[in-house]
Amino acid sequence: MIFNALTVIFLLLTIFFVLMNILLSKQNFVGEKCYESEKEDFEIHDNNISHEINSLKNIVENKTLEIQSVTKDYDKYEKEFHVGVRYAERIQRSVIPDPEAFKKVFPKSFVYYCPRDIVSGDFYTVEQLENLSVVVVADCTGHGVPGGFLTMFCITAVRDRLSKYYDSKEINTAEILSKLRSFIIASLAEKNDNDDTFEFSDGMDITLVVFNKAKTKINFSLANHNLYVFHDGEIERFKGDRMPVGRHPKQNEDYVMQTCDLKEGDMIYFCSDGIQDQIGGPLEQKFMTKRLQKMLGDIAPLDLSEQYQTALKTITEWKASQEQFDDQTLIGLRI
Repeated sequence: MIFNALTVIFLLLTIFFVLMNILLSKQNFVGEKCYESEKEDFEIHDNNISHEINSLKNIVENKTLEIQSVTKDYDKYEKEFHVGVRYAERIQRSVIPDPEAFKKVFPKSFVYYCPRDIVSGDFYTVEQLENLSVVVVADCTGHGVPGGFLTMFCITAVRDRLSKYYDSKEINTAEILSKLRSFIIASLAEKNDNDDTFEFSDGMDITLVVFNKAKTKINFSLANHNLYVFHDGEIERFKGDRMPVGRHPKQNEDYVMQTCDLKEGDMIYFCSDGIQDQIGGPLEQKFMTKRLQKMLGDIAPLDLSEQYQTALKTITEWKASQEQFDDQTLIGLRI
């Protein structure tokens, strides 16, 4: 009886182990199939990624070649542009007298001429007529290349107008500015009726000073400029008309001619607005007219070379790390 029971138990255990082996074999078979399926999926996914990477690599290489080509063209055009601008600078400089040429008419003088860009929108000239000497400092609309083109136009117009007074003993400076204004308005383009956004208001701010033969008196007219005269230990500012030489709401109004008597040792300063408008200083503000007038009053007793160096140092320190805002011109001469 006990033997039969043990036999039954043995048979049951045998059946159990057989079934377990069958089950485990099936699971291993299924696992292997799943592994092979996952491996196959992974290989397909890996191939897809490799294909995408190669595609992106090709795109990057093509774009890199395009950028290199564009950069090469840009470098070429930039070089040509700078060569052209430098040539324009040479042309402009050829019509603007250098400091030594200025000293032939006014031996005791200095010229600070500092364009914002390579080509300037400021210009100055000195003209020796038969009986008179003339100094002009002007600031044309804009700076850089556009301002440079306008300076060539305006300086030619100024010299042509002054040539008509070559043998005169007196010049009405207000009349000259009015005639220059009429010429500029007539010569430069005005509003295009087909384009409401296209309108020129080009022209110039200008200081025009005429010295008599003995250089003891000046007649002058100022358009949006100031003139500074140092005499008897004081610096005086003469204010100009608040309108340019060009198209303007006040273009039908007359300019004013002013006069000033001079004596030996007096200083006269001509300047554009580039210095007074320069941003700088500890509060990052404009230099302003008041500070400019004080600087001129402080340097006036110095000799001309010291005046130039002190003015240059003051302007440079004021500007510091700020960009130059505009073209800058300052001329000083001693009677």
